Amino acid sequence: MRALFLILGCLVTTPAIGASCIPSERPPANHPSLAALPDSYWTGLQAWSDLPPGDRALLARVSIVQRDVRALNPHLTFSDEVPRNVVPLRTAPDQEFVADGAASLDALVLAARLYLRDRGSFYVSNGFRSYAVQLETWPRNLEKYLARIRADLPPANAKGYSDDAVCALRAYAGSHYAFPGYSNHQSGRAADFHFRAGDAPELNSDSGGDNIARWCKSDIYGWLHRNARSYGFIQAKIDEPWHWVYDPGAAKTSEADRVATSCQGKID
Repeated sequence: MRALFLILGCLVTTPAIGASCIPSERPPANHPSLAALPDSYWTGLQAWSDLPPGDRALLARVSIVQRDVRALNPHLTFSDEVPRNVVPLRTAPDQEFVADGAASLDALVLAARLYLRDRGSFYVSNGFRSYAVQLETWPRNLEKYLARIRADLPPANAKGYSDDAVCALRAYAGSHYAFPGYSNHQSGRAADFHFRAGDAPELNSDSGGDNIARWCKSDIYGWLHRNARSYGFIQAKIDEPWHWVYDPGAAKTSEADRVATSCQGKID
């Protein structure tokens, strides 16, 4: 079985206009991500068939660049396999997590519920996510991200979108969703938390609107920042306050102080 992984590369949230992300070299032809997801997969993707040709070309280019950037990173490993060591969570039987971390995640959830008492419902909304699901959801999310930041992109011309537009959309997408084959959820070591309290807007895993800002200001996020490390969890390197990774080694280092980019300087 090919090794599963953690995303170690630094991700940004602000589209980088003027800074090219296009690799100067191609990954080796035998790299497993190229075999699983060749250029033709993205250029012929049916999920984008109803979009204007320029948009289809942009989304395909972003996907190809993101694939190649990941493939060229020696610290990352592509996997399209299902781990055999995931088990259902006791606190969320419909969700699975890596076996060696499931008890710790359940303990973290129970401790958070004790802290909250009757102030709301706190649970894991997403644990293990298969490669197949990641592959299905990447195109849909990428299209959504294009709609979200289109006004900030350099406009297309007769030849289509520029490299700057490709890199800007790639930067935004990469800060919110992992490319298929490289997600912590695929390894079963990532958990997305969800909090619901009365009529207040729920804190979920939606990167749109003001959900991230609400998470940053929430009492439960501050509690997670102070306490998740003692259960072996750290904030992932992605701008998602709800997304935490089981990494007991890193939880004993300064990495445990990491917060989502949007939350920096906004929690106690």
